[in-house]
Amino acid sequence: MLPSLTDEETESASPSTVLVIDDDELSLRIIANALYETQYEVLTAANAADGIRLAKEDQPNLIIAKAGLSGINAPPDADAPPDADTPPGTHSTKLIALLKQCAPEASVIAMTDYGAEQLAAFALKEGAEDYLIHPVYPWEIVSAAGEVLERAELRRRNLLLTEALRLRKAELEQRNQELEDANARLREADIWKENLANMIIHDLKNPLGVIQGTMIYFKGTLEDYLDDRQSQLLDSALISSDRALRLVSAILDVHRLEEGRMPLELKPVVVDQVIQVCLDEVYPLLSMHDLTATMHLPEALPPVCADYNTLVRIIGNLLDNAIKFTPSGGRITISARRVPEGIHFSVSDTGYGIPAEQRERIFEKFAQAGIRLEGKRAGVGLGLTFCKLAVEAHHGRIWAESTEGSGATFHFVLPIWVDEA
Repeated sequence: MLPSLTDEETESASPSTVLVIDDDELSLRIIANALYETQYEVLTAANAADGIRLAKEDQPNLIIAKAGLSGINAPPDADAPPDADTPPGTHSTKLIALLKQCAPEASVIAMTDYGAEQLAAFALKEGAEDYLIHPVYPWEIVSAAGEVLERAELRRRNLLLTEALRLRKAELEQRNQELEDANARLREADIWKENLANMIIHDLKNPLGVIQGTMIYFKGTLEDYLDDRQSQLLDSALISSDRALRLVSAILDVHRLEEGRMPLELKPVVVDQVIQVCLDEVYPLLSMHDLTATMHLPEALPPVCADYNTLVRIIGNLLDNAIKFTPSGGRITISARRVPEGIHFSVSDTGYGIPAEQRERIFEKFAQAGIRLEGKRAGVGLGLTFCKLAVEAHHGRIWAESTEGSGATFHFVLPIWVDEA
C-alpha cells in the first residue's frame, strides 16, 4: 500500500517549527507572534550568526530570514570576483545559501526591503522558495508560511510515493520474472512429458497389434478345441486388446490433429450411406445394451466435403458416446439436414445427460476421466476431443446441448461438396 497521511495522523502530527531571522526587533516580534498564534513552534534569531546556529541545531521545517543581513563570515571563495548578477553588498553574506546548507530539508522564505527586488531575485537563486517585502503584515506572513509548508509537504509525499512506486515496480518486475521462469520450466516439463508420452504410446502400438493378431490367429485355428469358458476368455482378451489399440490410435490421432499433421483426403461423401455404415458398425453394441437407433434424413441431401474414414470415426465416436451414457431401453437418434453453412448432423440420446460442471469442458482431452456412472468410470474422453479437432480440420464446427437427466445432443456442421468442374 502506498504511504499517505490520514486525517488522524495529520491532526496528531507535531506542529511545524519555524525559525525567524530578522535584526528588526519589532518586525521579529510581529512575525513570531503571528506564527505562534497559528500553532507553529517558533524560534527567533536577531542576527545571521544565531540564525545559522539555530538552523543547524534544530533543523526547522521553515526559515523566514531577512536576506540582507550582514556579519556572516565570507565563504571560501570570498576573494573571487563576484558574479555579474550578484547584487552589490551580498557576495560576502549569501545567507540563504548558508541556511540551506545547515538545514537542507527546510523551506526558506526571504524578506527584503522595498526596492531591493534584485536582492530578492538573488535569494530565490540561492534556494528561497518565496520572498516578502517589508513591512510584512501578520496575515501575509501566515499565508506565505502555510503555502510554502504545504508545497513542502506535497513534495515530501511525492517523494514517498515515488519511492514506494519504485519499490513496488521492482517487486512486480521480480515477481514477473519469477513467473516467467516458472512458466518456462512448466513449458519445458510439458514438452518433455508430451514427447515421452508420445514415444511410449507410439511404441505400444506395434506390440498391441502383434498381440491382437496372435489372438485372432489362435481363435481361428483353435476355436473348435476350446470349451465355452476358454472361448469366452479369448473373446474378452480380443475385445480388451482392440480397446487398447483404439485408445493408442486415438491418442496419436489427436496429437497429429493438434499439430496439423493428420492428412485429410477430401472427397464428396454421401450422407445417408456414411451414417448407415456407422449404424451397422455399432449394431452389436446396440443389441448388447438393449438400445434402439433410428436415422432421420430428408431426401436428396447433397454430399458433404469430407475425408470418408475420418467422418466415419466422428459419427462412430458420437454414437459410441451415446451408447455409453444411455441406460438399457433407451433410444439414439441420428439425423442430418441442410443449413446455410452446409450439412447439420445431430446425434441424440435419452441418457443421463452432461453434468453442468462438465459442459464447458466436454471436448477437452480427458475431460470425461472423472465422470462416474453407477460406480464405473465413463472413459478417458479422447473420442470427443478427436471429434472436435477433426470437425475443425474440415472447417466445420461442433457443439453439445444437454439437460442433465434428459439426454444429450451433439451437433456438428460440415461444408457441402462443391464440384469445381
